[in-house]
Amino acid sequence: MYLGLIQYLNSFTQKESFLIALLEDYLTEVDTNLLTKMNNYIFQKIVLDLELKNSEINKIMKPDSQLREKLMLLDSLCPDIAYHKAILEQGKAIYTLELEKNSEEAMKYLKKALVFYDMVPYHFGKKQYTFNRNSLGILLRNSEKYDDAIKIFNSLLSSPFITKNPTSLLKVHTSLEKCYAQIDNSKKAYYHAQKKNKLQDSIYHLKQKEKISDKDFEQKKEQFSNRYISLNTRFQTLIPIAACLLFLVFFLIWLYKKTQSTKVKLESEKEDTLKEVRSLTQLVIKNYIILKDKTKVYINDLMYIKAEDHYIHVFLQTVKIIWYEAA
Repeated sequence: MYLGLIQYLNSFTQKESFLIALLEDYLTEVDTNLLTKMNNYIFQKIVLDLELKNSEINKIMKPDSQLREKLMLLDSLCPDIAYHKAILEQGKAIYTLELEKNSEEAMKYLKKALVFYDMVPYHFGKKQYTFNRNSLGILLRNSEKYDDAIKIFNSLLSSPFITKNPTSLLKVHTSLEKCYAQIDNSKKAYYHAQKKNKLQDSIYHLKQKEKISDKDFEQKKEQFSNRYISLNTRFQTLIPIAACLLFLVFFLIWLYKKTQSTKVKLESEKEDTLKEVRSLTQLVIKNYIILKDKTKVYINDLMYIKAEDHYIHVFLQTVKIIWYEAA
């Protein structure tokens, strides 16, 4: 897992050179004694790749016996898989050409790489096969083996990896123009020169369109930025208003709930009052009292009552006094 992460990060070192020193530190923590043959191969490949990138950055592109020894070590560790064999042979070709300046040896490695890439059934293999053939053609052209180079470049004109890429197609036509010019075939050299010029014009117009598109994009970006600033300013202004409105909404909701609660309480109290009224209306209200001797005294005739010893005196409006023995 740790080695896999280093391998993944290594793919970004071409653009992010600061990762090289970081990965080199990580590699010092890897115990190679615990690695399988396959993982050891991956480890040594990363080490070599980082060293080559460092040499390129520091512009120390010269033969190095230690680098060649590491290449040979990789060769002994490389698994018998076409994909890995192809990449290794391609790496040997690049090292031999860039550092040792030996184009003949580099072509041998490239031819081996082509054999292995041709065995890789995936898109990556077919693409690498095409571009490595183009590299081989350039080496043949630079080595003045024009007829062999022409065969390769003509075959590339039918490859979708070349025809769908104007820049790659331009390079192929340029190489064919140079090759035919060297073997004094002016007709074909002129033909490919015309193709090259048309492609250059097309690429130029494409670049101009890209520049215009970039300019339009920058203008739209600026407009959007200005609009965003304007909207942001409005938004900042609206925040207090929105906050007040939100507070008002919450207050109204609270007031409504409180009103509803009071209404429910009043309805309950009203119902209780009505019950009490009903119960009172059901009471029989008497307008007289009955004494012990069954005498009925009407409230309207009663003046007052006076107690004296064991008797009470009942005084009526009719002035009649009733003596009543108290119990």
